[in-house]
Amino acid sequence: MSAHAVSNDYVTYGYNLLQQQFVDFTDKHAKCSETGKKERISDSSIKQLKALPAIAAEGLGFLSIVAINECSQPELSELMRVLLTLEDLNRSANVSYISDYILTIKKVAFIKFDLYSQKRFDALPIDIRNILLSMEDIKKPFNVMDTYDRTWGEAQK
Repeated sequence: MSAHAVSNDYVTYGYNLLQQQFVDFTDKHAKCSETGKKERISDSSIKQLKALPAIAAEGLGFLSIVAINECSQPELSELMRVLLTLEDLNRSANVSYISDYILTIKKVAFIKFDLYSQKRFDALPIDIRNILLSMEDIKKPFNVMDTYDRTWGEAQK
């Protein structure tokens, strides 16, 4: 068996594995997102948020993304591992449909991690970031809109 045949065999195996890992990840991510829509953070956490300036709300979106990604472990890590391994193997095999599939997964699974939200979070004063990061309720998926409405929304004015 030639090195090229072994490489193609591994590439085919990796492609099939990547497809399964992507399904596993998207299923888990959807479940975590759905959980977040239903979860309300505690009244004591709302009270803690109300003590912060309204600019703190800019960190909630990013922290929600982080919480959903944490909830999606280990599926997210496995997807990344297989994707990067297959991408490396496919550099020598150069199978175009696999390259296209890898690019599609990158766009679908990883562009969601919004750098815009992270930049806004990182721009918050360090004391506000530290308070937000210390709150246990927002380390797991939570309903961002409910949290905002209960803390800074129209009903609170």
